[in-house]
Amino acid sequence: MGSVFTLTATKPQPVVIRPKITGGEHVTTRIIPKIMGGEHVVTPIGPITHGSEPADAQVRVIESYVYCDADGAPLYRIQRTQPKGFYQDKYDNILSSWVSGAGVMRGVRRVPYRLPELIAADLIVVVEGERDAERAFSSSLTELLAEQTGLKVAATTNAQGAEKWEVGWGKQYFGGKKIVVLPDNDEPGQQHARQVAADLTGHAQVVVVLNLPGLPPKGDLSDWLDSGRTVEQAARLIIEALEQPEQCALQPIAPPAPAASQPRDDQPRRTQSQALVELAIEGAEFFHDDVGSAWADVQNDGHRETWPLRSGGFRDWLARAFYQIEGKSPGGQAQADALAVLQGLARFDGPERSVFVRIAHFGGKIYLDLADQQWRAVEIDATGWRVVAEPPVRFRRSRAALPLPEPVTGGNLSELRRFLNVGDSDWPKLVAWLVGAFGDFPYPILTLTGEQGTGKTTTARLIRSLTDPARASARSAPRDERDLAVCATNAWIASFDNLSSIPDWLSDALCRLSTGGGFSTRQLFTDAEEQIFDFRRPAILTAIGDLASRGDLLDRTLTVRLQSVSDEKRREETTLWSDFEAARPKLLGALLDAVSTALRNRNSVHLLKKPRMADFAVWAVAAELALGVPSGSVIAALFEARDEATAQALEASPIAAAVQRLMAEHTSWSGTASELMTALLTASGLEGNKPPRSWPQNPSYLGRELRRAAPALRSAAGIEVEERRIGKKGARQIFLDRKGNLPSVPSVLSAEKPEPSPQEDSDDSGRLTASAQADSKTRLADSKTSQADSSPQSAVSRPGSPESLPRKDFSVPADSTDSTDGKISPFSEGDDEDDEFSELFRGVL
Repeated sequence: MGSVFTLTATKPQPVVIRPKITGGEHVTTRIIPKIMGGEHVVTPIGPITHGSEPADAQVRVIESYVYCDADGAPLYRIQRTQPKGFYQDKYDNILSSWVSGAGVMRGVRRVPYRLPELIAADLIVVVEGERDAERAFSSSLTELLAEQTGLKVAATTNAQGAEKWEVGWGKQYFGGKKIVVLPDNDEPGQQHARQVAADLTGHAQVVVVLNLPGLPPKGDLSDWLDSGRTVEQAARLIIEALEQPEQCALQPIAPPAPAASQPRDDQPRRTQSQALVELAIEGAEFFHDDVGSAWADVQNDGHRETWPLRSGGFRDWLARAFYQIEGKSPGGQAQADALAVLQGLARFDGPERSVFVRIAHFGGKIYLDLADQQWRAVEIDATGWRVVAEPPVRFRRSRAALPLPEPVTGGNLSELRRFLNVGDSDWPKLVAWLVGAFGDFPYPILTLTGEQGTGKTTTARLIRSLTDPARASARSAPRDERDLAVCATNAWIASFDNLSSIPDWLSDALCRLSTGGGFSTRQLFTDAEEQIFDFRRPAILTAIGDLASRGDLLDRTLTVRLQSVSDEKRREETTLWSDFEAARPKLLGALLDAVSTALRNRNSVHLLKKPRMADFAVWAVAAELALGVPSGSVIAALFEARDEATAQALEASPIAAAVQRLMAEHTSWSGTASELMTALLTASGLEGNKPPRSWPQNPSYLGRELRRAAPALRSAAGIEVEERRIGKKGARQIFLDRKGNLPSVPSVLSAEKPEPSPQEDSDDSGRLTASAQADSKTRLADSKTSQADSSPQSAVSRPGSPESLPRKDFSVPADSTDSTDGKISPFSEGDDEDDEFSELFRGVL
């Protein structure tokens, strides 16, 4: 039937891609046609490699049909094989090659075949299959029609045969054109013609469906021409149909009588993809997360499971549901079509919900995913904890996730010590890190060090088994930031085993992992889609020696040094794990008790002085009563860890050591970065030489390294570092000021040099000028004894010494009944009342 349609076509830029067959092998050559005076000039621009070869050596590709966008850029292709078969793959514009594999066609925009020619044409012949579309061109049918009608003519089809026409193409591509549909001589062909005509109606100028006379059963245009009919006959039939469209109608080929269970002829048949969508909507709830990813809540054996829509878990659930209803498996393309619809429903119609890995914070409570077959979780609040069958939050599970045991009450974290090789001074740090892994704040990085044979790997696995057990729980170092991001996305705890060193990029990445950060990259199988990783995770590192050397990572590190194990005390691993598994339910219950205690007490903790990662420190102190450690030991251990990290940062930085040598003789210094480089070289006995390889090699890098060392210089050496610009256009100046005496610094000079006279080489404020410093060779104190005697107190405290313990700088939670004034007593019964630290601690309560 004729109908009037409207649409403005875009300017065409045609592209044609045709295969060549040489000696039984297939070679696809990309061809770009240029429009010159209405004619197409074909220009080859090189071969395109095939990305989807059939696995069977007896099967060979005989034809390739490439689908392009309106500008002629290839999108995907259909490859026809002998014996008859079809394969699809996609063109990747970034890689400039074809890519194939499972799911490669997901998200690829489908278009009509020969789209550039279609847009440029006025009359379009729609056939079923790429072979017929090519036959319309190669047999000169399109040229003859153009000559006889005076119109530009093209032929087109859609990929994958009948009933795969995309609804909406009529409005998008066929507006205002004359359309002739040539269906195959079978019922699927007639149904396909109905679908095409329905989509084009209202958009094309006229639509006619022409059943070629004498077409054999299941025959098509190519069969009709091969049977002895001519192109001229076909052209005459098409022109007559356009002149008298009312004479053309669909003529189904002997359709069977409808049975009671079959749909009526006037109702469209339900396809597999439609059935899959209906089953999914009936049995699942769809939503999206904050970055637009689609998710589904499905009911399975009486419990709720949450799966990414594109995951194997959801596809398996959907295929199982289809089989239970239909008694057969769904087709791959039907699944892909259904998933595309469901993804749109989840993204645009579903609610937005957060999806968590292992631990979630929601409504003032903490939820721990047990990762068991019933998808249960533990709900933790200030009153205690309980196992819930259907938590209000959604968890995602990776394939590596292992289940936690159901926790049991009555345990004590002190029981964990018999499985771990940790000393008394490091134990408070370890249990503080364990309870801190449940918080919602920047997490310190736990570093386990010790000589070989101290059980570092086993300790890391045991600790992780209480919070986030996983297959391959101790992994090698990530190769790049993407590896680290993928690890953090799929697990709560990132654990890396047996590291020898930490390169700068990994040091920066671990800092972001600790305090929170993101990573983005191009999503696979897309040209411009961005995949975003946003994470903040606890981490465990194991190594023989100290790993971190940069101050920013050291500030985020808790180092636990494992003790050596004698042969008499070494245990068999099978026995160790058997005993641990028996104790794990109670140990997990004790850890959850500590988390609940932290929730109950955290608002009552007020630290007058806070170490780096103050939120973690407050949380750990709030949980101290349930950790099985002496009162006050957690905060003392954290300050000790800070002092140790500061000392380690100074030792690891050659610039920090050089600055200390320079400031050993001066209370103040100022100058540019270049002048400071000269002064530091002079102070280190390297005047006139190039900077050592371990030093920054230019003043710009010197300023950056100085900023890294500034916190350690300030806290441990009493040296303030400041940068500011003098005047509106003046050079940036570096100012060094020493507060008090420095700790002893070994001299690197073979002889002492006289110090410049302050009267001759200082400015009005008494500050030594840069020129005087550069001209003089700094005399360094080579005697540790004399400097130690003159210094009332070292700026760097020894780990474990009384000086390293914080005094009179914090108070503690105020909800314990251990003291009459309502505050938690920092010492339990039996503590030494005469201990100096105890007395100072009591002074602030």
